[in-house]
Amino acid sequence: MSRVITHTHYEILTLFWQKSKAQIEKREWKLKRKAARDGAIAEEVAKREKNETPTSQMAGLTVSDGASVGQTASQSATGGTDVSATDTPNVSSSKIAFLFPGQGSQAVGMLKSVSSLPAVKEMCDKAAEILGYDLLDLCVNGPKEKLDDTVFAQPALFLSGLAAVEKLRVDDPAAIANCAQCAGLSLGEYTALVFAGAMSFEDGLRVVKARAEAMKAAAAVGEHVRAGPFPNPGTLFSVPQ
Repeated sequence: MSRVITHTHYEILTLFWQKSKAQIEKREWKLKRKAARDGAIAEEVAKREKNETPTSQMAGLTVSDGASVGQTASQSATGGTDVSATDTPNVSSSKIAFLFPGQGSQAVGMLKSVSSLPAVKEMCDKAAEILGYDLLDLCVNGPKEKLDDTVFAQPALFLSGLAAVEKLRVDDPAAIANCAQCAGLSLGEYTALVFAGAMSFEDGLRVVKARAEAMKAAAAVGEHVRAGPFPNPGTLFSVPQ
């Protein structure tokens, strides 16, 4: 006998389907990007071999030399450096990369040592406006149970990651200037996007706020689903026509 699916259960199944579809599309996009990059390198190699260019001059294909493929190609074609090619920062020779943490690394007391930095203070003030509560006070004083709540933990870690950047900017500005790559674990991806200049601090915080609230709501739905009624794991469901 099939069980008639409820509206809530239907929404959950729809979310699962959308997530799977998004993951497939993301994987296909990565494969296409890799194929395009590999094709560009192969084309450059073929051109070099045809022109019998010495390998030592192929800086665009040597990571340690730090030049881009586009820059090398324009140099060989024109005898000089093309302006459009050098607009891209030459950072491939740098060994500095930033990895921003995800949820779970929060702790009461974070931000305390950097709260006096002007840039951090400005971010805290903007965060209070956007979130509607004093995030700095929560980070510094807790309580831990509240800080561990998804809704508060994610904005706190987002802000703390960027505050750490500002601290490093004061202590070692060269490390910031020479950063070649940045990435983030889960929530840290949004911190990395803001650091990379892909979005503003305000927009990033709004996205993180919405993400945290959605994840908490989804967790609550998950608890409801686990609570039942699911008498049989293999029960079939039917959507009423």
